[in-house]
Amino acid sequence: MYPSSGFKGSPTTVLVRGSNFLDTVGLACRFGEVVVLAVWRSEDLIECQVPGNMKKTSVPIAVTLNG
Repeated sequence: MYPSSGFKGSPTTVLVRGSNFLDTVGLACRFGEVVVLAVWRSEDLIECQVPGNMKKTSVPIAVTLNG
């Protein structure tokens, strides 16, 4: 994932590298409990916008196909 950190409250786009990402309507990133839609770039790269209203300074991140 790049970048691995950002400024709280600032809009940040995160690039997530992996494998076998599918270009589906349900492709999303989960930042803690907050789910945002992902932009599919390739089978091994997606892009997600970090929510600007994150209250915590550190949250787990996951990729999901169905929210």
